[in-house]
Amino acid sequence: MQERRQTDRANLFWEQTLSALSGNLSLKQLIEVLDAQEWSYAFLLAVSLGDQSLVLLHVGPDCARALELSDPTTHQLPPRHLSTFQEGCSEAMQTGRAVRREGQLRLADGRRELFRVIFIPVELHEATPGSVAFGTFNCRRTEVEKG
Repeated sequence: MQERRQTDRANLFWEQTLSALSGNLSLKQLIEVLDAQEWSYAFLLAVSLGDQSLVLLHVGPDCARALELSDPTTHQLPPRHLSTFQEGCSEAMQTGRAVRREGQLRLADGRRELFRVIFIPVELHEATPGSVAFGTFNCRRTEVEKG
C-alpha cells in the first residue's frame, strides 16, 4: 500500500508543483525542493535517450535502501532494475508524461521483490543540460518460497 501512496504522491507533486515550475528550476533548486518536502523515496536521474544511459543525480535515503545501494554516491542503478528504469525513463521523456511501472523480480536468495516506480520528465532551466526524470521507487520483499 505504501508503494502506491508514494507513486500517487509523486504524480500529484508533479501535477501541482513541478509542472508549474517547469523550465524555471535549476537542478540544484529541484534537489532543494525535494529535500524540503522530505522525499525519502525519490530519485532524480540524468537521462540520455541516445544510448539509454542513466545516472543517479539524487536519491532519497529510503529509495537508496529499497534499491539496496551500498553507496548512493556511485550514481549507478542496480543491474536488476536497469531495464525497467531505462524503459520507463525513455517512455516518460518521449511522451512528456508520467509513466508508472510495477512488477516483481526473483532475487538470488529465492525471495521475490515486488516493486512500484514512477518516472516523471522534468524540464529544468535552459542553462541545465540534458534530460532529467524525477520519480519514486519502493518495494517489498517476500519470504523465501519453499518448494
